[in-house]
Parts: sequence; C-alpha cells; structure tokens
Amino acid sequence: MAAPIAMLHVAFKSELTGLADRFDRLLRLWGMEAAEARRAADVLTKGAISSAATFDEMLDAMISAATAE
Repeated sequence: MAAPIAMLHVAFKSELTGLADRFDRLLRLWGMEAAEARRAADVLTKGAISSAATFDEMLDAMISAATAE
C-alpha cells in the first residue's frame, strides 16, 4: 500500500499523513485489501483528472459516498 500512497503524494502534493489515513479508510469502506491499493489509486486519479475537483476533494467525496451507502 505504501507505493500507491507515495505516488499519489508526489503526483497531487497531498499531505502524506492525512493522505495515508484517508486512503486506508477508503480501502476499508470499499472492502478492498491492501493488494488492491494500486487499483483504488487509479480510480481516484482518473476521477480527479476528469473532474473540476482537486484530488483531496475527490478523496473526501469518495469517502463520504462510501460512508453514505
């Protein structure tokens, strides 16, 4: 899980500690294992690139959506 988090940190300049916590939370909410972290990072990246939202806004929105389910 460390490699995808590090890549997201570098690509989007997101604060590392908060990013790791929120990314871990999202994986748990999605029912994904650590081995699927790269796929989750790809989903977040594609969403952030194709929207007007920042990466951090996209991550927070995904957590909110997963929590509401």
